[in-house]
Amino acid sequence: MFDNLILGNNPISMEKKKADKLPAGERGKRILTKGNISLVLPEEYDFGAVQENGMVIVRKGDPYDFKTVRYGCINRTGRIVLPLAYSYLSPIGFNLLEARMYVNDKDILATGAIDYTGKQIVPFCEEVQEIKENGDLVLFEKEWRWGVYDRSGKIICEALYDQIIKITDNLYKVGVKEKA
Repeated sequence: MFDNLILGNNPISMEKKKADKLPAGERGKRILTKGNISLVLPEEYDFGAVQENGMVIVRKGDPYDFKTVRYGCINRTGRIVLPLAYSYLSPIGFNLLEARMYVNDKDILATGAIDYTGKQIVPFCEEVQEIKENGDLVLFEKEWRWGVYDRSGKIICEALYDQIIKITDNLYKVGVKEKA
């Protein structure tokens, strides 16, 4: 999906070229490619991944050390969109990210969902296990039950259900398993 080709150190530049056809001055740098677009990753980041919407999730630090690693997001010109403030970032929809971070100076990692402006859609909580995008809704699993937020961050229903299944655009089936 993404090709991290070579190491580099320049401000990001957008090139509609294949990485092997970059100008001589850009060879030997860290290049991210997606389709026919190549981006030079700035030196201050250890990793970058170009997203479907053109944003670049960047990382600084060891990805296996949640306490010290930091993720953020930059645009194609290198401008910071989300600061390096998260212990984990992963896309879960076109303009939605699952994020993890330590909150309230605790030693507990909390999970939530944010958009590319940093707005919380699903508030950070240590009990959230999974987040999924489903059209205009964001489903979250908390303490083994599912609930729903809309894209603006308004809660539609608390995490009460064992399952939530989309039937049509505006119709969902919810269920609770009965205990035997």
